[in-house]
Amino acid sequence: SVRILEPAANAGDYAITDVEDGVLTITNPGGFTDETNVEFQIVDSSDQTAAILITDDLALSSGETLRVTVVDEKDADFFDAGWIDAFEALEKVDCDIVVPLPSQTISQIFQNARVHVETMSNISNRRERVLFIGGIQGLTPENVIGTTQAAVEDIGVLEGIQGDEVSEILAGNTEDLTNYSVQDAFGDSFRVLYLFPDRIVVQVGADRAVVNGFYMAAAAAGLLSGIPYVGTPLTNRVLTGFTILRDRLYRPITVNNLAASGICVVQPVIGGGRVVWGKTTTNSGFPEEEELSVIFIRDRIAKDIRAAYRGFIGTAEQPTTAASLQATANKAVQSFLSRRLITNYRNLRVRRNQADPRQWDVSLEVQPVFPINWIFIRIGVGTLGS
Repeated sequence: SVRILEPAANAGDYAITDVEDGVLTITNPGGFTDETNVEFQIVDSSDQTAAILITDDLALSSGETLRVTVVDEKDADFFDAGWIDAFEALEKVDCDIVVPLPSQTISQIFQNARVHVETMSNISNRRERVLFIGGIQGLTPENVIGTTQAAVEDIGVLEGIQGDEVSEILAGNTEDLTNYSVQDAFGDSFRVLYLFPDRIVVQVGADRAVVNGFYMAAAAAGLLSGIPYVGTPLTNRVLTGFTILRDRLYRPITVNNLAASGICVVQPVIGGGRVVWGKTTTNSGFPEEEELSVIFIRDRIAKDIRAAYRGFIGTAEQPTTAASLQATANKAVQSFLSRRLITNYRNLRVRRNQADPRQWDVSLEVQPVFPINWIFIRIGVGTLGS
């Protein structure tokens, strides 16, 4: 058939009744209006898709219209497999937590997100942030610890043994066995929180659905975003909005091994999951890098002290400049103490940079507020003398 788009007088679909010498004949029982500059397209009925289903939550009020755009072919400019454009757009935004929730190319997007938060948190960009991610459905503790490889993503490249079951291979599933070790992928970063287990159950309308475990990252981000005090530890907090099945309740030795690999384990409780240890993926062993709450404190101190000194930029040097810079630092430190970001500080110095007279250097050491993770109790049992 032929679809006439413009002019409006003849707009519509018309059946082709004859084709001769390259000339199409179409008919309209009501007749055509004489027009010029007609815009039309040939419609192949065999290449048409099924009807588009509009759900009742898109019901329109009187006078409203709805436009539906269908992408019917892969377009490299449209499909951003690694979310590169998305992370580039996020560079313009001030935020503290990044939570990607992809449905495909998951590992690639997670790695790009890690690079994003690391890059934005450096001294050049000065927009510190932390990445919250988690397990992909199908990963076991052995997979994320790194003792065994897994095949939970269809990456579409045939390399050796494919899939994790014979039935998958026979069905044409070209999954690849891949290293999903959290330490190998994120162990060099203290700006990543990796939550586990690999799957949770959520309520979707009247039904329940099993989704990837990294959706717990959204619950954790929502919880922390609603707490004004940035030094609040994630450890022992209960995340809500989902259910963890009992088959994802791990033995203490497994939980310890996961934590040692930089994995934040969430154990099932009624109506959600309890965080065993709000630990970042770093393998450095430093408490100030392992604790998520300390990372948020570090970032808040960096952002606030930069804001405190921003007013000095672009002003002319005065005889009182050194004293003013010192006073600003003292006020900032007292603010950090009163807001319970730090418990102590020392070696506060303000001096002109020896290499460039236009630069002033402010340095100090601070002790952040650390969470309480363990309490060691020792009790002697025996007969006590009178």
